[in-house]
Amino acid sequence: MFKNKCHNEPTHHCRMSVRFVVWAGVLALLPFTSCHRKIYDGSGISQQTPTDMKKEIVFISAVMTRDTINGTYSMTEGKAELLPGRLKTTESAVSEETKSGFTYEKRNQRGDVLSEHGMDNPFVIEVETVGEDGILKRVVTQRDKASLFMRVRHVEGLAAIAIKHNHQVIGVIHLEDQ
Repeated sequence: MFKNKCHNEPTHHCRMSVRFVVWAGVLALLPFTSCHRKIYDGSGISQQTPTDMKKEIVFISAVMTRDTINGTYSMTEGKAELLPGRLKTTESAVSEETKSGFTYEKRNQRGDVLSEHGMDNPFVIEVETVGEDGILKRVVTQRDKASLFMRVRHVEGLAAIAIKHNHQVIGVIHLEDQ
């Protein structure tokens, strides 16, 4: 009664039973996939939107120039903005071995230094490339004008960032959003 003309073809009843078993399997696995999704999407944890997050990152941008004749540096423009989020990297404290000579100071409203940190030379670009001989080479280039972009950790009382080279202040950038 359920057999087709050809014995190798499944009957309508058999096909319906297979579909039912497949759908039952999919429905049985559905709770497991939703649990698996919950682990990764963080729905069990209260998610913070950028407006709700505590502002702990200071984003600094500046344009600096180098006078090669006099050996001096200056800052033509600068901006420091307090943004939501948490800085994941640690800041290095300034030491006698600061090879670049560049540092930045975190200062309070009165100009007192809260902390001092070392930084890379923004005027030097180091690029690794492969030469014609197939050997990896490091190319170091110095510029006379540099755009500085840095993220630093906000600390209580921070009002300004001073950029220095060999203990000489290049420029002071006041924090905009407090």
